[in-house]
Amino acid sequence: MPASNPATAFSCCTRIENVDSLISIVIACYRGDRFLAEAIESCLKQTYQNCEIILVDDASPDRCAEIAEGYAQTDSRLRVVRHPTNGRASRAFNTGFESACGEFMTRLAQD
Repeated sequence: MPASNPATAFSCCTRIENVDSLISIVIACYRGDRFLAEAIESCLKQTYQNCEIILVDDASPDRCAEIAEGYAQTDSRLRVVRHPTNGRASRAFNTGFESACGEFMTRLAQD
C-alpha cells in the first residue's frame, strides 16, 4: 500500500523482495596496501554470500594488485581490474561499477 505522504514513501527499512540478488562491492585501491587485506576480508566475511567484489587497482605503486590477485585466486567472488595509469578515485569506482553484474551496488574505500 503506497504511503499517503510522498516524503515518507521510502523507508530505510524497505524489504528487499529477492533475497538471492547479487550484490556488487567495488573497492578502489591506490596506495592502500596497508589496509587492503582487511577491507577484502571484511567483504568476504559478510553473512550474505551472494556478492561479487570488484577491486580496481588504480595504477597503485604499492602491492595493491599483488594482494588483490592473491585473494582472487582463492575466492571466485573477487575480480581484479587494473588501470594502466592513475585516474583517481572517481574513475576507479566508475570502472568498477561498469564491470559490475549485481542488481545492487555499493563501494568501499580500501582504508
